[in-house]
Amino acid sequence: MDRSTAPFGVGQDAPTRPSTRTGRSAVGAIGGHLVPDSAAPDIRFENISTSLGGEVVHQRLRAEFPAGQITVLMGPSGGGKTTLVRHLVGLVPPDTGRVLVGGRSVWDLDPKSLKALRAEMGVLLGGATLFEPSVFGSQTVRENLALPLHLQNVDEESIYATTAWWLRTLGLDTVADQLPEQLSARMRRRVALGAAMVGGRPLIVLDDVDLGLDAPTTARTVQAILTSQRRSGATMLITTHDIDLAKAFDGRLAVLANGRIVANGPVGELLTGIDGAEQFDRRFHVLDWMGPPMPEAEPPHNRYRELTFDPQLLITAAIALAVILAVVLALRATAGGPLSP
Repeated sequence: MDRSTAPFGVGQDAPTRPSTRTGRSAVGAIGGHLVPDSAAPDIRFENISTSLGGEVVHQRLRAEFPAGQITVLMGPSGGGKTTLVRHLVGLVPPDTGRVLVGGRSVWDLDPKSLKALRAEMGVLLGGATLFEPSVFGSQTVRENLALPLHLQNVDEESIYATTAWWLRTLGLDTVADQLPEQLSARMRRRVALGAAMVGGRPLIVLDDVDLGLDAPTTARTVQAILTSQRRSGATMLITTHDIDLAKAFDGRLAVLANGRIVANGPVGELLTGIDGAEQFDRRFHVLDWMGPPMPEAEPPHNRYRELTFDPQLLITAAIALAVILAVVLALRATAGGPLSP
């Protein structure tokens, strides 16, 4: 099965949409936020290990993100956030472990079931080029936002109200009839963000959401995402490097560093007293000098049991013993006592 085929609108030409003037109605007089047809799922990563190009990205990573809540995923650049997102949406398989969405194991699904699962997701993929962030180059900005609603047989009045509201919110109303190639990279990202949000899906995944935002649109966009989540009850996973943005979403925070989730809890608790990247790195040991874990060695296939030790762990233990001994000697010397019993 070819799972690399982009399922979220990546490419030049959009799929043929149904023509309908009646169907599912949007909910809410302002914004027309849709309510999902199915319950919001929880997300679980079970013992995920991934290596790319010989480098360890995830090592026995475990995490659970609750249904119906916003979880912000943070961590250093190149630390594996986007790879984790691509595991979740069925684009890149982990080497080992399971990814579960509402109890369904993503990488054990048949093609039909995987397509059905993806239809329940609104996804903004990471990337700043025209084709990476899931916009259709052959359709205008307005048509890109309307397409997910047409595919769900939403009535025309609700499509117009919903797309108009999101166009204004994202600062795209003045370019609504332009093609994506005529826009800046930031604007293309906002087009993709709007397309991910409009459909009222039970699972929303927004990778590098801050890349498309600027000062005039950030506050409005955050408020729009919060309003949409409150009305729909969707599960949302959002990745960002922006500490203030993570605080603004006021949900849960998961920190990915050195191949594992090192913190997972309420944003208000985990980010209290943190105002900048240096404080963030210190609190969560993001710049741990030991770096990511070494790849696991293949187990021996003979009848003799071999004992193996992580060299990084041995070095750490030796340094710790040396420091303890130095402190003891220094204390005894300061006290003026003998250095031996």
